[in-house]
Amino acid sequence: MGFHSAHSEFVKEAELVMDLEAKLAEAEKEFHSGGPTRDKRDPSEWIPRPPEKFSLSGHRSPITKVIFHPVFSVCASVSEDATIKIWDYETGDYERTLKGHTDAVQDVAFDHTGKLMVSCSADMSVKLWDFTTYECTKTLQGHDHNVSCVLFSPNGDFIFSSSRDKSIKMWDVASGYCTKTFTGHREWVRSVCVNQDGSLLASCSNDQTVVVWGVATKSEGRLQRA
Repeated sequence: MGFHSAHSEFVKEAELVMDLEAKLAEAEKEFHSGGPTRDKRDPSEWIPRPPEKFSLSGHRSPITKVIFHPVFSVCASVSEDATIKIWDYETGDYERTLKGHTDAVQDVAFDHTGKLMVSCSADMSVKLWDFTTYECTKTLQGHDHNVSCVLFSPNGDFIFSSSRDKSIKMWDVASGYCTKTFTGHREWVRSVCVNQDGSLLASCSNDQTVVVWGVATKSEGRLQRA
C-alpha cells in the first residue's frame, strides 16, 4: 500500500471516529436532558427518557384513569381500590383520598370550571363531587350494571354516563335527575364522548359499533364496518 493510499485510509478512519464521538456526545446530552438536542429534529421523533419527573404511588389496586385539573396544578387518579386520589403534579405530593364508591372506580372527569368532578364505578353509581370542598354532593343511581365512562357536557349543565347495561344516561347536574336514556347498543357501552357544542354524542360498544346520537332528539346514526 502506497503512502497516499495509507494516508487516505487514516483520514477516513479519523473522520469516522470523530463522527462516532459526536453522536455519542449528543446521545449523552439527550439522556440527561430527556429530549432531543437538535432544534431541527421533529417533536414526533422525541422519545421520553428516564428519569421521570415523579412516580406517584399509593393506590392498592390497578389504576383505571388519571386526568389533569383544568385550573390547578393537581391531577386525579381513580382505581379498582374504590378510591380517588388527588396529587400535586408540581411537587409530586399526595394531597388527599376521596372515598364513597364501594367498588372499582372506572372513570373521572372535571367540568370546564374545575369546581365540579364526576366519577363512576362498578358499584353502578355516578357520583358528583364539589372540588372546592372535596365533598360528594350527589349520588346518581339508575344504571343496572358497571358504569364505565362519565363526562360533563361542554357547558357543565349535564353529565353523560355509559354502562355495561347497554345504555347511556344523561343527568341534570343541578337536580341530579336522569333526563334521558339512550338505548340501541346490543352490548356493553364502553365509552361516550360529546362534541364541542353538546349537540351530538358518540358512543362505542362491545357490539362493534359506534353510534352518533342527537342529544336533543335521541336520534341515532350507526357506524360499523361493512
